[in-house]
Amino acid sequence: MLNKLQKNLKNIELLAFLATIYLISVIPPRGITRMFTESVIIYFLMTVCIFIYILRKIIIKEKIYNYNKLDIYILILTLAFIISTIFSKVQALSLAELGAYIITILFGVAVRNIASDERYSIMILGIINISSILVCLYGFYQAIFDKPIQKSWLDPSARNEITFRVFSTFENPNLLAIFLVIVIPIALFLFLNTKKSIGKVYYAASIVIFTACLALTFSRTGMLGLAAAIIIFIMLMNIRYIIFLLIGGVALIPFLPASIINRIKSMGLHDSTVEYRFKIWETTMEMIRDNPITGVGYGSSTYMEVYRDYLGRTKIVAHAHNTFLQIWAESGIVGIIAFLIFILQIYFNYIKTIIQASDKMQKLMLILGISVITGFLVNGIAEHSFFYYKNMIMFYLVFFLTSRYLEPSKKS
Repeated sequence: MLNKLQKNLKNIELLAFLATIYLISVIPPRGITRMFTESVIIYFLMTVCIFIYILRKIIIKEKIYNYNKLDIYILILTLAFIISTIFSKVQALSLAELGAYIITILFGVAVRNIASDERYSIMILGIINISSILVCLYGFYQAIFDKPIQKSWLDPSARNEITFRVFSTFENPNLLAIFLVIVIPIALFLFLNTKKSIGKVYYAASIVIFTACLALTFSRTGMLGLAAAIIIFIMLMNIRYIIFLLIGGVALIPFLPASIINRIKSMGLHDSTVEYRFKIWETTMEMIRDNPITGVGYGSSTYMEVYRDYLGRTKIVAHAHNTFLQIWAESGIVGIIAFLIFILQIYFNYIKTIIQASDKMQKLMLILGISVITGFLVNGIAEHSFFYYKNMIMFYLVFFLTSRYLEPSKKS
């Protein structure tokens, strides 16, 4: 009787988490009802999942929390964000975003504990892959029928050549590109991990679909982020494979559309969007100088509100278009140091364990984590990668899921 109850509770818990993870990317950006936006719905579902997880642990008398060596650094980062919220210029806005962040962290901790063996880890990544395919298919629909475009999405010199940029269930193309930089390494991991031929075909097709959709966003930072993620992935697998990656990349060039090639060529300091970002960075540095210790307050909403006092070089902006400057401006020297320590500890511990690992699954999982984080941060050079809640959730989901493999892998 007790075993049956435990099994039923575990199934309910797993179903709730999988359903929520599935909905994170596919739910549209305009909300299901007028009263609730999609972010409120997702965070509500995540909270329900956390409650179910804790309740099940209490009922079956299992330990709720299992320590991981990187948890101390995520705790330090969280404390830095709490401090910046306490001293925020607009506390109500900072509190709202801090609440969303804390729910994200607790959800990630729960996912790490639920993924108690390889089967659950693969199941979670598989759900992400399925939902990502649907996101891309909608992106293809936009490319064929809707052809969405806004003047703010392009440098004036490119407007005659690029007539659309897909964004699917995200709010703009650059946000979709960040998401795809996360899911392409996931599909690559699943391709390498599966032994079945049909599975390899499916995940290879997924990689093609995701990459094609990324190309249709025409996001230059997305392309750079993907390149960085794949290079790191291949190097950590076997550095000798880099030559094949280079050959494959060169061989692909003649088949790329002219619009994509020209988009890549346009990466430079004289592009108007790049020049505009430099102005935003200069203004952000002024904010940092005026609020050096604890920043203006946690969250992009607070940043945007305070930015109004510094208008001159640019119009009002939603974020600093640089993840590192954004965190520095929001949470001051306390926050940026905590963030850099957190990231450096990830790299140090992941790479150290990869070198020592003999288990294939453990090594692949940690390589996945490093490649996603690298792509995410490279994207953050000209975007704020944590700005959109979907991408922040996905980042921490991958981090918590892969950080479990710093310990010896448990096979199902």
